[in-house]
Amino acid sequence: MKNVQTVLIAALFLSTLLLPQLALADVPEHSIIAVPGSGTYNTLIRVWAGIDDDEGGTYYVCWDARSLANSLAKLNVDVAGNFSEWFAVPEAKRGEHVLYLTDHQFGQLAETVFEVDPTVEIDPKQGPVGTEVTVKGYGFTASETNIPVKYNTAQVKTATANAKGTWQVTYTIPKMSSGHYVFEIGPDKVTEEVWRMHFTVTPEISVSPASGVAGQIIDVSGTGFAANEKGIRVIFDEEVVKEDISADADGSWTAEVPVPRRRSGEYIVDASGFSTWGRDVPDVTFTIETGVSVAPASARVGDEITVTGSGFSAWEGGVKVTLDNRLLDTGTITVDRHGSWEASFALPISTYGPHSIGAYGATTKAADVKKATLNTMARLAVAPVEASPGDSVTVTGSGFPSRQALTVTFANRAVPESVRSLADGSLSAIVTVPASPVGTLLVTATGGGAEASDDFTVKAKVLLTPQPISPEEDATLRSRDITFEWGRITGSSNITVTYALEIIGPGGSWRFSDIEALSYQLRDEEALPKGEYSWQVKAIDEFGNESLWSNPTPFTVSPIPTFVWVIIGLVVFTTLMVVAYREGKFKVIE
Repeated sequence: MKNVQTVLIAALFLSTLLLPQLALADVPEHSIIAVPGSGTYNTLIRVWAGIDDDEGGTYYVCWDARSLANSLAKLNVDVAGNFSEWFAVPEAKRGEHVLYLTDHQFGQLAETVFEVDPTVEIDPKQGPVGTEVTVKGYGFTASETNIPVKYNTAQVKTATANAKGTWQVTYTIPKMSSGHYVFEIGPDKVTEEVWRMHFTVTPEISVSPASGVAGQIIDVSGTGFAANEKGIRVIFDEEVVKEDISADADGSWTAEVPVPRRRSGEYIVDASGFSTWGRDVPDVTFTIETGVSVAPASARVGDEITVTGSGFSAWEGGVKVTLDNRLLDTGTITVDRHGSWEASFALPISTYGPHSIGAYGATTKAADVKKATLNTMARLAVAPVEASPGDSVTVTGSGFPSRQALTVTFANRAVPESVRSLADGSLSAIVTVPASPVGTLLVTATGGGAEASDDFTVKAKVLLTPQPISPEEDATLRSRDITFEWGRITGSSNITVTYALEIIGPGGSWRFSDIEALSYQLRDEEALPKGEYSWQVKAIDEFGNESLWSNPTPFTVSPIPTFVWVIIGLVVFTTLMVVAYREGKFKVIE
């Protein structure tokens, strides 16, 4: 690849040497020569024309075609002789091109060959992260495709040349540390030549937002610093406001910086580090306005809020702070010589969402003060802090939307009651603890975008144990005629209670659940075989609370004895005989 400046200097030197000789030489019939005879796009070339016409006239130097559109230079001469003119190599494909010397009607007088070589350039050659770099190639093969463009050894683009061998791509510099990097184009398909163009990544900082008030927290970010650079500090109006910042491997960093107390106006923000000089970092401007800032920007009712003001008159008196145009109790506020001040207040009852914090003074009007936004968040409390499912508790809160229907849940289990906040966003409601697992969980109230939670402990509640009624202790029962009965537990008239029955026998145990009645009769398929058994019962309410099992009540299942079946058989037989005798007697009489 030929360097444009080198070619230009060589051409000037050569033309200087040739000029006297050409001027003294005999004028040829007609001639044209380019010095040098090859070059890249936009290189300055000196063309010498020998004019063999004593009367002079108008002559043209044309490129590839004899026409006005293709003319590079116009020569107006009075006598025969050698004349020269400069021209810049136009956009043209790689290879040989013809330079024509023509008369005023573009008739050919002489010609010479000029060879176009490929070249690459980038613009700009340095800049910060985010710079869009244009890479252009000239003099490549016409319509050449798949021209690789690499940056920092990685291929980032593929270019395609047009009919004139020209192509262009753009590339945005990614996050990377300061230093020199290389755009590499090639290798060339014809000569395997590689073009290397150097780009320098420079440091830069930015401030967001670009304007604000004293006390406000702003983000200052830097790119293009040294990789893993230490000791970075931020300077605001020649005051160090943040230090001991470290860059990452890409030389980037971000810091939250408080705006110092200053009068309203524009101030310079700068940064430097152990490796990066402040003079190498372009300054940025931050504008301090007349206004207020708050910290924190989001809070709950009762939290302490700090308000900082700037841009007021020096030593101004009578400064007041407002929330949604309502005066706040901040006590006496003292303004310093910079027109800055600071005050605090407890966030009063307010609804969920953004609220306007303003201020005014004896000379500073409220309308001239840029307001700050304070977001009220919801708060929730439960009392008592522990209870059992089915118990009533009180939930209180603040910072909810006005008159908002709320969903109250215990570990995602909603309470049965309807809950709604008041006009000022506060909340007070009595709710029932739903069926919940024993232990600590979150009680949450949500609605209208607001959400607040509080810890709550669910205690186990032991219900009264139902008392067995039948079968009684040591009763003997027939297997197909067994009904279990028990008494109702007290204190359960308003609560749904079900029962579980368990029978324990020689072959194992049987359990029957979700019994709503106070008794359970075994079905035929549930008939118990002969043996010794016991039974017990417990209660479970709708909240999952349970009682203890009742004391096991023993009973026996026994089939009808054989002698009983004999007696029954004799009775049946006798009855049949009597009936038969009577029927036979009646027939004889008839």
